[in-house]
Amino acid sequence: MKTAKSDRWFYSAFFGSATTGPLGTIVALKVLSVGGTVIQYGVIASVATLATVIASIFWGILIDEVNERWLVLGISYFGVMASLIGMYSSTTLFNLAFSYVVASFFQAAAGPASNVLIMQLTTKDGWSKAFGRYNAFSSAGVVFGYVVSSIFSTFFL
Repeated sequence: MKTAKSDRWFYSAFFGSATTGPLGTIVALKVLSVGGTVIQYGVIASVATLATVIASIFWGILIDEVNERWLVLGISYFGVMASLIGMYSSTTLFNLAFSYVVASFFQAAAGPASNVLIMQLTTKDGWSKAFGRYNAFSSAGVVFGYVVSSIFSTFFL
């Protein structure tokens, strides 16, 4: 099985998923903390889902056109990071909603970019193992994110 010179970039799946995995729960709590309602959170989550659908088409086309999948992955993580800063500092429902929708848009780029990178950097007979390893890092990140967000929400929200 041919793998990347270094598949340390798989760690990005851990940290990316730790950040975005529990995001819906954290945003719901933040909506309530800025005076929003459960219905408003539902609307925000729906708009964020729509943004993800549109973003999937956009990022898919871009990834097909650009050979630098690493760049798309970096843009995804940077966009999510900037949006998280916006969410954390939000004091109004509009700013929070806008930041969450933008984060959802950028988050949609990570999956396709990672999948194409794995297929480019690994021979076809090694895809199952590589995708399994990548998904293991991602799943561990989600669990870690939920643990950290539980502690964070207990003390800071």
